[in-house]
Amino acid sequence: MTSRPAKVPHGIRSVVAVGAHADDLELGCFGTLALLRDLGARITLVVMTTTPSVDHFGRTFRPEGGRDVLEGAKVLGTADTVLLPFQNNEVPYSKDSIQPLNRVFDDRHADLIITHWMEDNQQDHQNTAKAVISAARHYQNILMFEPQPGRPPVSTTPFRPSVYVDISRYLELKLQGIRAHKDEYERLGGDKFFGQWEWRARLRGAEVRTEAAEGFEPVKLLANTLLPLPTTQEE
Repeated sequence: MTSRPAKVPHGIRSVVAVGAHADDLELGCFGTLALLRDLGARITLVVMTTTPSVDHFGRTFRPEGGRDVLEGAKVLGTADTVLLPFQNNEVPYSKDSIQPLNRVFDDRHADLIITHWMEDNQQDHQNTAKAVISAARHYQNILMFEPQPGRPPVSTTPFRPSVYVDISRYLELKLQGIRAHKDEYERLGGDKFFGQWEWRARLRGAEVRTEAAEGFEPVKLLANTLLPLPTTQEE
């Protein structure tokens, strides 16, 4: 049995992760959240919309978004979930989304906030990222996780991970969390779709010489909060 990680760094006691849809956090940062959980941080999951999604053919997807969020939370082992009331594909970037997020961050005294990449080409993902960054403007640490494979950015600049988290010990848990979203799992191709998440984690891991990793772009990151407090030597 593997040993648990060392004590949580002094500055990361409360982590708030914000996703637009029920499975976004599992896809983007679930391994990182599991690591921080084991380091002793309180983990809060926020999902902007859990309503069904209807595509341009009139087909309905994610009929049980709220249920899926709770299933993912069970895998992670956190009871602190916040479900916001926005409609799928209609998440706004306005005070209606910014203020509820600001309240969550303040109530949890968030030390680290994680959300979507702002150049993601899905409109709910974009507006969620913008709302989070506006709501967290006075907070010290904000990271954006990687968008789904194969999605071109809305700008000419691709996602460039410059912060990595080694999730080698948590890769299977991440994959288990993704599988918990049964409807979305099947809609996106089941096992054929599934492999890309493991491949990406192993690719990011290879970039930092570990078995698996998740990559992030920082909006801002105060390095002091990631380090242990200095010890005071008695004279």
